[in-house]
Amino acid sequence: YYKQLYQRHLPVDFLPPEGDFSEYPVLIAPLLYLMNRKLERKLTDYVKGGGTLVLTMRTGVMDMENVCMSRLPLPGALGAIAGVEVEEYDCLLGSQVSVAYGGQKGTAGKWCDILAPLTAETLVTYDSDYYKGKGAVTVNRYEAGLVYYVGTDLDEGAMEWLFDRIFPDTAGSRPGNPAVEQTVRKGAFKDYLFLLNHSAKPQKAAVSGSWGGEEIQLEP
Repeated sequence: YYKQLYQRHLPVDFLPPEGDFSEYPVLIAPLLYLMNRKLERKLTDYVKGGGTLVLTMRTGVMDMENVCMSRLPLPGALGAIAGVEVEEYDCLLGSQVSVAYGGQKGTAGKWCDILAPLTAETLVTYDSDYYKGKGAVTVNRYEAGLVYYVGTDLDEGAMEWLFDRIFPDTAGSRPGNPAVEQTVRKGAFKDYLFLLNHSAKPQKAAVSGSWGGEEIQLEP
């Protein structure tokens, strides 16, 4: 997930569960295995307020004492905002499964949450094994916000396709030079563009738009 954000030059903060979610347009909570009622309510309020929440496989399985939260089907109380239930799951230890999305084919691994949409739209389906045609990734509109549920570990191509949907303004925008990181920090009076050459060799980077539209060379 971080790689997709990095490639799109999107700045990232890492937050604890007790952090303030309200100022972030998108919140990604991968493998949120441990859950409690307070965090369920907090995530629900975030989505109600217009936030986009990305949940993944193995969400809400255990409470903070590692006791199974069994009163509701997975992903527990978050199923209401995700608009989905996990009807079954499959561990893909050392194997892969095929997936289909947007007229394309791909693969996934590690784990399969087999999703039964309630109010959600299915974006990606499994394309092999006994759960062929079942939901792998869904999106649900809940009040003012959106909830994506990613039930498996998608390959790079499928992740790019998915993140093009989550961040449509960055669709197709990949760095011209993958060795150079570009990030913007907003100051009180102006914005600052930072370009970082992470390689051991000199690199060229295109500085476009309001930054001057020139190509510069960066030392290692």
